[in-house]
Amino acid sequence: MLVSVNDEIAGVDPVRAVNCTAEILDVQGEVAQINDTHIYRYRVRVQISGKAPYETDSTGASPLLGGGIGADPTGYACQADRDDLKMVEILWDQPIR
Repeated sequence: MLVSVNDEIAGVDPVRAVNCTAEILDVQGEVAQINDTHIYRYRVRVQISGKAPYETDSTGASPLLGGGIGADPTGYACQADRDDLKMVEILWDQPIR
């Protein structure tokens, strides 16, 4: 599933990706539904090795029931575009425990 900045849902090109971790800080509400896929706005903290962590508001399709957080895990592996580090794709199938 994808997360991006500025309300644009897009994936990160694996050739241009750098590995990162994303911590889900808050769910700010459902912004859309496409068929059975719910799109939510999240507040996330992104950490890329060797760089200072940063927070951003992002949107994404999530397997989290109702966009809910609060139960483990709240951190996931992610990929960021090396030329635009705020473009982040959360890898929902790779939770960090």
